[in-house]
Amino acid sequence: MSTDVNQSAQEPPWKKLRLSLERPYKDDNGEPIPVLLDIAPDGQQIFEPREEPASKLGKNLERIFLERGRDFFDKDALGAETAKENDEEKEPAARDNSQPMTPDELFKMRMEVMPQLQ
Repeated sequence: MSTDVNQSAQEPPWKKLRLSLERPYKDDNGEPIPVLLDIAPDGQQIFEPREEPASKLGKNLERIFLERGRDFFDKDALGAETAKENDEEKEPAARDNSQPMTPDELFKMRMEVMPQLQ
């Protein structure tokens, strides 16, 4: 045990130094560090402009509607209600039928699900 203490005392200081691999987000005073965007030829630093949270939220919602359609949230709410109703109707049948699905049943289920995936 005493050899471990002697070895750690003999190690060079650079081996004891621990570095974080994460980029610092705040300076020593607790202020956020701006993200450097570019350095001009004359040495001027150009930082990313700060974005207001409200405008950022608006852009994210707009992107969601563009990617998934205007009725994205309505589809989800209607789908959840329909799924609950379908589960309640199918529960007794699922308990009684312990046999694997037939090819016809599988094809029918596939035809029901495919339009929802597109």
